[in-house]
Amino acid sequence: MRFQTHRMPGAWQGLSVSLPVWGSASCNSLNARINYDWDVILLRINDEQLSRDNALMMRIVRQYGRTCRRYFFDALNEKKTHTFSAEFECDFRFFSADLRIRPVAIIPERYEIWVAPTQRITIGVSVLPAEAEDRSFTAEPADKTLCSVEAGSDSITVLGLDWGETEITLTANDGGVSAVIAVHVVSAIKITFECNNPSSPVFFTPGTDDLLLAYGDENPAQEFEPHPTIKNAYILSRDIEIGRRYDITFYNSDEVTFSDATTGYAVNTATKLHYLVGLRTDIDHIFLLP
Repeated sequence: MRFQTHRMPGAWQGLSVSLPVWGSASCNSLNARINYDWDVILLRINDEQLSRDNALMMRIVRQYGRTCRRYFFDALNEKKTHTFSAEFECDFRFFSADLRIRPVAIIPERYEIWVAPTQRITIGVSVLPAEAEDRSFTAEPADKTLCSVEAGSDSITVLGLDWGETEITLTANDGGVSAVIAVHVVSAIKITFECNNPSSPVFFTPGTDDLLLAYGDENPAQEFEPHPTIKNAYILSRDIEIGRRYDITFYNSDEVTFSDATTGYAVNTATKLHYLVGLRTDIDHIFLLP
């Protein structure tokens, strides 16, 4: 059998072996004669001795599948066939075993995203295994009026466009494995605040059913608790240090303020507003100025 080599274009190498009875001794004999630099190995075996479920075939796959780029199992039933350079025909049936490593899973860093209109969020995406030859993927939003998405080699960037909920489907180009990310396009406000006293209020709101907050680029969560004595005031449930500044983004934030218009309670000082996107109509008392 002759096949063109990848190391020397135009050169041909090959080996033709006839083994009437295939067994362990035959495997060992063939192994000693195979050149592992060959691009292609063609094994032609009588189908009475070999099938896809046969343990011997599995041994052949393990033995030779790691050593060549392409190889074929040509299971014959004593019928005459014609074999040509780098290709062959089979009158009875053709089994092709492809041991190229394909993706088996695509895993986003988050399966749920909160984003505001005009806000961009980037999350990592892993295509496994890392040894897969083609780890590229596509990202497609179910509703392109609510968000857009750009796919990189190992991440996606989501841009919020309009209020609502949708999904983004990630699909590997090789093999088709996929994952779905839920996207919530909601109001958001991002601030930097300086901790003056961990027991002082950080923010005020009449209700917290849907409210979430995220430290820096972390996942949003309900990491806050009611102030023990001040109505509608909340402190952070995470330990914070006096004198340190924190970036926090509040989602579903249309009722969140950082001062109390009626009492003027001192709070941990908001030092910077990064952005505010929402549907609120009154922002007169949203901040207590330092």
